[in-house]
Amino acid sequence: MFMYNSGMALAEQQIKELEKALMEKREELEKLLASERAGLDFGDSIDSGDEESDESEAHGNYLALEQVFKARIGRIEDALHRIQEGIYGICSACGTAIPFEFLKENPESEQCLACRQKK
Repeated sequence: MFMYNSGMALAEQQIKELEKALMEKREELEKLLASERAGLDFGDSIDSGDEESDESEAHGNYLALEQVFKARIGRIEDALHRIQEGIYGICSACGTAIPFEFLKENPESEQCLACRQKK
């Protein structure tokens, strides 16, 4: 467990702004995923081999996209949970405050830039 190091902790208004951005991004990704899912056409009609191949490729592309989107949604959910726990904006590796400007660009990040670069 880390100890919280001093630094510029996020103000309540900054946390609210980031929380709103996280919720909007989650909703956007969920809508995009639903739209992609709805766009898949696996009709019951007998298709030519080319059409079946196209459908199979589209399904494969959807599955890859779904995996990426669900991973991102999971990171967003984790960030929202950290907000509720009161630990959002604190690096999970070193305990320093993560700068607001960095979180504006990477709102689901749980580590500061220095710790992310160590990976």
